[in-house]
Amino acid sequence: MKTAHTAALAVWALAGLAALPAQAELHYDYVDLDYRVWDSDRFAEDLEGAGLKFSFGLTDLLYVVGEQIYVEEETGDADRADVSAGFGLRWPLASGIDAIGELRYLDSEINQALALDDEDKGYLAVIGARYLPLSWLELNAALEYGDVLDDEESFYRLGAVAHIWGPLHLLARAEFSDVRDGYNAGLRITF
Repeated sequence: MKTAHTAALAVWALAGLAALPAQAELHYDYVDLDYRVWDSDRFAEDLEGAGLKFSFGLTDLLYVVGEQIYVEEETGDADRADVSAGFGLRWPLASGIDAIGELRYLDSEINQALALDDEDKGYLAVIGARYLPLSWLELNAALEYGDVLDDEESFYRLGAVAHIWGPLHLLARAEFSDVRDGYNAGLRITF
């Protein structure tokens, strides 16, 4: 019985999503607020915390992007704070499909109770794509490369953004690398 209710609820939710108002284009003017969980080889426990990202279009092809992330272990024994800012470039490939490239300056700081603290500055390069298969749904994927904290780190990211009402969108993303896996979920506000 519980399985039938769950299936009915899932069908109802998907039917409701199909009736959402149309989102005409990919947005480059937005603010993302999200909750993150990272599983990193560098820490004994998972890191959890918040992220804030903004994007603002300067021209039809050029945009400014910035992000602040703060995650910590549940015990409070370790935390990581990242701040990045830079520029992005979009290349429209077809209607609803953009290739993107970003280059950001990254300042990263790690504090650990039983180890030496670490702070470094470097850069983050991103290349990816954003795709609008439905008027209310964006799918995105990217490869990211960072050179910070005496490590070169490459990871890939897969995500989705669903338009819910007016300027509000739900977002979900997963990222994978050799040293860190994670996911985040949150809210996007477009303007």
